[in-house]
Amino acid sequence: MTQRNPNRKDKTMTAAQLQLRDAPQSRKNAEEPKNKRSKFTLDISKFTTNHKLSIPNRAAQYLDWAAKNYPHQYTPYNLMCQALMGYDRTPKLKNAEVERLRNSSGRIRAILVEKFERDLVVQPGLGPRATVDDADKLKMVMPKKSARLASARAQFVNTANSIDPKQIPNSPELASLKDWFARSVKDVVKQIGSKEFEAKLLPPSTLPKLK
Repeated sequence: MTQRNPNRKDKTMTAAQLQLRDAPQSRKNAEEPKNKRSKFTLDISKFTTNHKLSIPNRAAQYLDWAAKNYPHQYTPYNLMCQALMGYDRTPKLKNAEVERLRNSSGRIRAILVEKFERDLVVQPGLGPRATVDDADKLKMVMPKKSARLASARAQFVNTANSIDPKQIPNSPELASLKDWFARSVKDVVKQIGSKEFEAKLLPPSTLPKLK
């Protein structure tokens, strides 16, 4: 019986098949754990939803759970909807319930802050997550809120500076507003309208890498 030469390439096998055949098994097995991320894979089946709660409360509860078990991971809105409703299948992103959940972000954030001392971070295309700790809140939330405050400050100052009290009639209906503007608003504008105040609101030019 003619024995097959192990060094001779079998013409019936493709180059890829030959490469796979000749690859050392020890190397193949060593690479498998590197590709497995089961420890970090979001498993919503482990979350127990409370159907007695409102959807925003359920969402806040879910995001708190996810922050503890899957820190820094975002959940697509349709996957979170599945977890909150207890569905067997994941609804489509354009599903009406998914849209209502997405539009409840303001209420969800308020509950997260009030009940769980967390904040909401939303990444377009990825979905929402809750902040993990104070460092995460500082990196992900404060710079954005500082920018919003700086924008609101500029609008407030510009509007206040555009009002001339001398042009406002001394009518009874405007008396209290005119007095408030003269006593309070002008002082506030002096404090927050300065360049020094504006500089304090601006975050560092180089921010840590955001997750």
